Amino acid sequence: MRHLDGELKGLEEFVHTGHLRCPWKEWPKIERDERRELALIRDVERADPLDPTVLDAATQVLYATGEDLWIEKHRGYTRCFEPTGWERVAARAGVDSASLQRIPAFKDRHGTLFVPNETLLDLAIAFARAEPEAVHVRLDTEEKKLVREGYALGETRAHEDLLRSKPAFWVARQWAGGATENKHVREELRRTQELL
Repeated sequence: MRHLDGELKGLEEFVHTGHLRCPWKEWPKIERDERRELALIRDVERADPLDPTVLDAATQVLYATGEDLWIEKHRGYTRCFEPTGWERVAARAGVDSASLQRIPAFKDRHGTLFVPNETLLDLAIAFARAEPEAVHVRLDTEEKKLVREGYALGETRAHEDLLRSKPAFWVARQWAGGATENKHVREELRRTQELL
């Protein structure tokens, strides 16, 4: 490595390849990705912050899709490592995935999709409206699991987690049509009544 300016100008030194960030020919791609990520960060910082409960609700809905999607709350944007899953969820929700990937969203050189959390929130709401039963089944299953785990000997953490999750579950249920859309529970009750 040769220093081109500064106090060490002209100095040449040996550098282990493990210390190099990338081969020189790939540097323009890395620089492009960094510019795009910076633009995304600036865009997200200008917007009003989203309510953490709403982001938790959106994550619960995205878990209900069965795809490997969630919202990274600490950044304001999320990296989707499996863009094909994103596209499948958009198709199931009846949303054009290309419209959700508009700037400032971008794909980096590895194919990772960087998306503002607001866009993922829109996708979660659209999915909850398109497939309310999947959302209700996910939330019911999660609630039952936390209740069951909370009754294990000396374990109260699961009940505490459930109590903290209740507001997000309620929001997600509202997106999925509320209690009136909880058809699978009503059908199960009807089936149980017939059996009795």
